[in-house]
Amino acid sequence: MKLIIVITLSLLFNISLSALGQKIRFSDSTNIWHGYNWDDADIPYYSYPWTYNYVGSIIINDTFYRLLGSSSFLIREDTNSNKVYLSENVLYDYNLHFGDTFYYSGAKPHIVSQIDSVLINSVWHKTWHFVPINDSSVAGGMPAEYDVIEGIGCLNNPFYPTQPVFFEAHTTLTCFNNKGTTPPLSHNVGDYFDNYISCNLTFGAGIKNISAQQINPELIPNPINELSKIIFPYTISKGSFEIVNFTGEIIAVFTVNNIGEISVGDKITKPGIYFYQVIDFSNGNLFSGKFLKL
Repeated sequence: MKLIIVITLSLLFNISLSALGQKIRFSDSTNIWHGYNWDDADIPYYSYPWTYNYVGSIIINDTFYRLLGSSSFLIREDTNSNKVYLSENVLYDYNLHFGDTFYYSGAKPHIVSQIDSVLINSVWHKTWHFVPINDSSVAGGMPAEYDVIEGIGCLNNPFYPTQPVFFEAHTTLTCFNNKGTTPPLSHNVGDYFDNYISCNLTFGAGIKNISAQQINPELIPNPINELSKIIFPYTISKGSFEIVNFTGEIIAVFTVNNIGEISVGDKITKPGIYFYQVIDFSNGNLFSGKFLKL
């Protein structure tokens, strides 16, 4: 009987260590990202909190995707190639070395200026610091530096490398949850992120608790027809607009100037699932969504 008890306790201890020692995956369905969008152009500057989590999954052409956020962005992680994909565009490449260039479609290219590692759940995870390349041939406005942690993603927000462009506005990750816990880092990554003290950070004296539902635009009607349009909660003075299909192919991209709505029905001719993203450069707001063309 004593032998059985010892073996059982030993087995439970080994299972516990195994769970503690698992590397975090970006595509883990339990992941939740918390942070702030904030604007430092005004004094006092303002910010509002945001949260991203997985809301389901889908199989398209025999490929399994997780659906991230209320707009159901398609996320796929290939552990063999060590890459994370957003609609079949590489969002994170964990194979990058010092000096390598990373380029996401529609965004300015960045170069890896530093590689480090950090302990999370007693397992080493790589980190990368990216700096922009001065390339005037690439549209998109002012670039910015950013950090990426293996399994967690960018310290700005989970989608940030898709559009690393902001002026006097920022988006900031403060807290990451995995499997119902908030695993602390062995040291800070970037200026502040340790997933412990950073979880209590706020930004700006004029914080606005605006829910995602309050700031999301409307797309009517959806499924779309030739009259369909996206209606924003306010007029966007300057920004960018992009539509991609489910394979990540860019269907439409252009600059937004002083508009409160965008027509989409005249831009899509083929049936399918499409995703749109609009960035308001004046305050860093990111609008995104999904629609269907029958």
